[in-house]
Amino acid sequence: MTAEEFNDANERHVIVRIHQRAMGVKSGVPIEADFWVVHTMRDAKMLRMDICGNEAQALKAVGVAQ
Repeated sequence: MTAEEFNDANERHVIVRIHQRAMGVKSGVPIEADFWVVHTMRDAKMLRMDICGNEAQALKAVGVAQ
């Protein structure tokens, strides 16, 4: 997994786009996917981490219209 993009959405939330690469254990088929992680912060500490399947879901989770 590689953090590819960081979005300081507001004073409490940071959205990180993660790119993941993997290989099927039995099939050997390569898999690549992106997902977005919403970090909820307070006093410079992470309170919560939510995983979203796309950017629109992540923006909606933090109250930012796309």
